Amino acid sequence: MDSTAAGIASAAGLAPGWWTNALALHERFTPAPSRTPHANADPFELRLADLGLDPADVANAAAAVGGLAPAWADIVDEVVLGADHTENRRVDGDWEVAFGQVFAPFVAFAAERITAAFTAGGPSESVDLDAFVAAVSRTLTDRLVATGTRTLVTELRLHADRGALVGRDPVSRFHDFVAQMSTGTARARLFTRYPVLARLLAQMTDAAVTAAVELLDRFRQDRHDVVTTLFPDGDPGVLVGADFGLGDPHRGRSVATLAFSGGARLVYKPRDVTLQRHLAGMVAWLNDHVEGLGLRAVPTLVREGYGWSAYVEAAPLTDVALADRFYFRQGALLALLHAVRATDMHYANVIAAGDTPVVVDVETLFHPALTADQGGDPAAAALADSVYRTALLPLIAVGDHGTWDLSGLGGDADRSPVSRVSWQDAGTDRMRLVRVAAEARTASNRPRAGTEALEPRAHQAALCDGFRTAHDRIAAHKSAFAELVRACENVLTRVVFRPTWIYTSMLDESTHPDLLADGLSRDRALAMLCSATATGPLRRLAAHEIADLWAGDVPMFTMTAGRAVVCDSAGDPTGVRLPTPGLHQALDALDAMDDTTRRDQEWVVAATLATRSQATAHVADHVAEPLPAGAPADPDALIAAACTMGDRLVASAHRGRERVNWLGVELVEERQWLVLPLGAGLATGYLGVALFLAQLGAATGIARYTEHAALAVRALPTALGHIASRPALVDAVGCGGLTGLGGIAYGAARVGALLDDAGLRDAAEFAVGLAGEVAGRTTDPTWTAGHAGCLAAMTAVHTDLGFSAAADVANDCAELLGAFFAGRDGPGAGLPGGFARGRAGIGWALANHGSPAHADLGRHVASTATADAARGGWCSGPAGALLAVASAGIGADTPWPEPDPDVGRPGDLSLCHGELGVVEVLGALGRQGPVPDDIAVGLRRRVSRVLATVQHDEPWCGVPDRLATPGLLNGLSGIGYALLRLAAPDTTPSVLLLEPADPPRFPVSPARTERNRG
Repeated sequence: MDSTAAGIASAAGLAPGWWTNALALHERFTPAPSRTPHANADPFELRLADLGLDPADVANAAAAVGGLAPAWADIVDEVVLGADHTENRRVDGDWEVAFGQVFAPFVAFAAERITAAFTAGGPSESVDLDAFVAAVSRTLTDRLVATGTRTLVTELRLHADRGALVGRDPVSRFHDFVAQMSTGTARARLFTRYPVLARLLAQMTDAAVTAAVELLDRFRQDRHDVVTTLFPDGDPGVLVGADFGLGDPHRGRSVATLAFSGGARLVYKPRDVTLQRHLAGMVAWLNDHVEGLGLRAVPTLVREGYGWSAYVEAAPLTDVALADRFYFRQGALLALLHAVRATDMHYANVIAAGDTPVVVDVETLFHPALTADQGGDPAAAALADSVYRTALLPLIAVGDHGTWDLSGLGGDADRSPVSRVSWQDAGTDRMRLVRVAAEARTASNRPRAGTEALEPRAHQAALCDGFRTAHDRIAAHKSAFAELVRACENVLTRVVFRPTWIYTSMLDESTHPDLLADGLSRDRALAMLCSATATGPLRRLAAHEIADLWAGDVPMFTMTAGRAVVCDSAGDPTGVRLPTPGLHQALDALDAMDDTTRRDQEWVVAATLATRSQATAHVADHVAEPLPAGAPADPDALIAAACTMGDRLVASAHRGRERVNWLGVELVEERQWLVLPLGAGLATGYLGVALFLAQLGAATGIARYTEHAALAVRALPTALGHIASRPALVDAVGCGGLTGLGGIAYGAARVGALLDDAGLRDAAEFAVGLAGEVAGRTTDPTWTAGHAGCLAAMTAVHTDLGFSAAADVANDCAELLGAFFAGRDGPGAGLPGGFARGRAGIGWALANHGSPAHADLGRHVASTATADAARGGWCSGPAGALLAVASAGIGADTPWPEPDPDVGRPGDLSLCHGELGVVEVLGALGRQGPVPDDIAVGLRRRVSRVLATVQHDEPWCGVPDRLATPGLLNGLSGIGYALLRLAAPDTTPSVLLLEPADPPRFPVSPARTERNRG
């Protein structure tokens, strides 16, 4: 390109290609006489004037680039100049049909080209060409309308504002607009104003023609083999229809279902399907090694670069008793897919065919690990390398409109949790964009009894049995299975670097009219893919992603299973190499398979299934199996039981080069359980686990506990730095005493003292500063997440470490709480009564840590906490409310919590809402002064039952399905810490109350004691 063209392009702020593309349409469709800008000038000319450019100079410079007619512009030229529908007529159908009329010439162009190309090959009685072309036309129309609707609605508003629409009502005026836009002149004006829209429409049209002609040629060539291989019942008849909406477009092509006159169907895949054939061989191998398994694979005809697959029909169970058979097979399938490092087995890729799950898309076998160490977190790396990666297990998406399980086991929501573009007052001249919850695609992956989809959690035992059986068979025959894996050395597999929804969202959002008027603006919008990742392979692959998005495709990358070279959607090397090929990683994992790895995976299976549980109130459960009260618990027995918890945590830790961490089940935003690597927090994070292990190590002198505590918190300073660098993240973490920065400061101070670690004390001081920052911005007054807990935590840190800044933050929190309850009828009156998130915790904090005025307010707040305390344990029930009123030195009518002798052993032992939270309350009260004799007996009975449960049964945590999870509030560390506190209360401060190492004591009201004796 000469310097003149380059200078004009630079001055315009546009890439040269886009300037010439826009100019190409401008020159074609703008009348020749006068090009001088005026009040009603075309926006293209006005922009030239703003830039101080003369249209003639631009035309000459563009000509030097090499011409004004890219291939897509030729299509636009023919479409616009070859069709001029001037009649003003109403369109039968909805608004989408009406808008389809505007783009109808593109569809007609495609239909004509497809027909001409097919008939040029000679007559064929195997295809109903009219029906096939009609199917292609429907799909193309839908895509063109989806791309152009925002622009047409923008033009509709402009026409309405100018009074340019004729009609007695909004619907008539809408149809008048459509009729006006359905002329060659109007289309020319539209595409001159929005040249990017013209390009996209033309590209889609050209791609539809290419893909359809290619499919027909391949079908004509392969029909005999297709019928022989995939239709055991004989010739299916004439091809009479096609559905192209089954998958995302890649290279202008998408998976299609073909329909035949005999009623049969066939799946066409315009990509390599060799992996499907290899998986079929593995399924057959597993069937041979597991008696009666009966897994099915999809019969497939493989051709070079494409293939044909039998259509798998979803079918309900013939008998609900067969559900366990389905889930046993699902578990075996999970073990197989895990062994070959499969991923992306979401709900659309699995079909429930009666009592058998069938995987219908396997393009992501031998998927390589994309990051070496998941940011140095060994638990995150373990999760990414586990059965969870298959996406066959529950995979929960959380959005503004709820949650949705995307997995091969799930797919059961009526709508997606994310938003989509919709249209209000559609089909009228008031039509405008709104956002609504996206509709979920119909799922056929879950077994059904009649019309009811069965819940996989109800069949967890069968699923785990199938997984265990298949895993053990593969592990017992590693050499034989490894040969099946090595046979895939040169097979093409897809590599998924980003979730597909990111690409589809970008394609959707980049149809905004502003981005369709200026190519550089759209380029900049798509370039977000570059800015999202500063380093790593995605940075180098972004250009390929943008090129695919410009073509209207979802980007796709591939590699051969045994090589580490990443190729683009055209199959060309990108220059990106991954550390290890996926097939080699599969062989390494296969070699390591044993009973230990199987148990680790079984925990992930159980944990992910638990996430399908609905989040419920913090209510403990019991089991109706009465146990004897027993003698008072011996401190040595309690410490031994605490060591049992410590040993389980040590055994379940995931070890990295420099740190350890755990996987846990966590309730996120009080609405959804998720399987996550532990974060830095106290309540559910690795800091809480480290606090228990450090306290246990100090009590027992056992080095492995303190060593794991030190390794667990090694990442804390880095994590705090990461939080501090992002103000929005600081606000999201909050200042709370258990889930926020207050808890982090408290935990770091306590662990730092136990381990004599100056770095942790520095981290505690840093966390104090962050807590002070966010405390002034938050309005949350509660114990767990807000000012009350921060007040207690800062007081403890000041007591233990002497940080004056901590005292300042505590005073600030007390003042904020005082303002929150100003006049005692402020917004606090609407809070619930519980301790964790209600008035009990706030009252306790003010009464025990504030000035005399704040203490008086705290006593008042605490006195109101028992009125509406919900059923539950320490967190939201009467036990926490009782603690608040008693510790505040005031009387109340709430009875002491007393176990029913017939209730049986405790189900939930957790600190949060389980038995040990109540025990903590009773123990805390008992250590402050005399308690009624019957209450002392009740406490001994509770402790005895807890100890018996730990010694003889599985300790149940406060998460769904009583799953073992490591966290402090709901998990094993909290159970262990509470046992340790029962054994040595003077040296084990209450973590629920955020006590300092030398906790101050508070009085118990004598009046209350007498009332309870009575």
